[in-house]
Amino acid sequence: MRLFLAIFLTLLLPGLGQLVNGHRWKGIVFIGLDFVGIVLNHTVSEIPVYLLYAVALVDAAIFGFKVQRGKLEAPKGRKFVLEVVVISILSILITGIFDEWMIQYRPNPFEELQNLGEPSEEEKQQVKKEAEQYLKERYGEEFYVDNLHYIWQTDRWSMRGHLKNEEGWDFWVSKARGQFKDAYFTHRISRDAEEEIKPQIEEAFDSLINWDTSVGVADEIKDQYAKSIPSYQELREKTKRYKQTITIALATSLTEKNQEQEFEEVYRLVSYLNQNNIRADMVIFYYDPSIKEKGIKKVDFTRSGYYQEYLTGLLEINDVSKVKTAKDIGKYLK
Repeated sequence: MRLFLAIFLTLLLPGLGQLVNGHRWKGIVFIGLDFVGIVLNHTVSEIPVYLLYAVALVDAAIFGFKVQRGKLEAPKGRKFVLEVVVISILSILITGIFDEWMIQYRPNPFEELQNLGEPSEEEKQQVKKEAEQYLKERYGEEFYVDNLHYIWQTDRWSMRGHLKNEEGWDFWVSKARGQFKDAYFTHRISRDAEEEIKPQIEEAFDSLINWDTSVGVADEIKDQYAKSIPSYQELREKTKRYKQTITIALATSLTEKNQEQEFEEVYRLVSYLNQNNIRADMVIFYYDPSIKEKGIKKVDFTRSGYYQEYLTGLLEINDVSKVKTAKDIGKYLK
């Protein structure tokens, strides 16, 4: 009972669990750190608060367990219980009031710095002009940029680039330390790659939820062909300094009974890639079909952990050229 109470009170406010375990001074220190955490939460980051809770929980659990096992003694009696109750109520009330005061009345110095660092409209227009000129000189085509954002913490500009005569897709452009960078080359090659393998993927997998692909290319190659970007097929003929990544989500429960059939489907796609000399790696998520019943129509691959409860299997093939038969697919099952 004491162990449960120590953990429960720690979740309410770090330091209270230490009081329950009989560590008064340690509890007072943690409660004092609560105020520091509130200040940091509203001015710098919430991370110190999470760390404080984690340390306090571990400490309360370890010593609470020792008390429960009889390895440590802890105060008992009505006076001790009253002391814990009074300190807990006062601490929660005072920290709550302090937190509310920080929200309403305490200015955030980092917000003030951010406002001071907010560029003027003239500066934005100047960066926009510079970015469009950079893209034109690099690729020999007409572009425009929008959605300009200045990240004052890193003194960096972020924006989206568009090809003037081709709407419907965009790419990131950034400026840092006076240098521009962009993803136009890789976006264009990736689009070609997507169009090429789309029929192969849709034919190979009946339970397809969604998929994505991107092509990474060495900087030297991008610089070499910037003025005349080849098609994806032409790029493969010119260099091996690229790598395609294919990520697929399937609404299929992977079991021992259907593994052979599923691996045959994967091998059909792998065979196409190898026959066309496509250097690629592949990740395939097998989800329980109930994922669709939950209204999930598209898997966000950047947040794959969100769908962990539906995951029944995962294939990670880091080099498809090493796969020679359908039986080889099983080696990459995680």
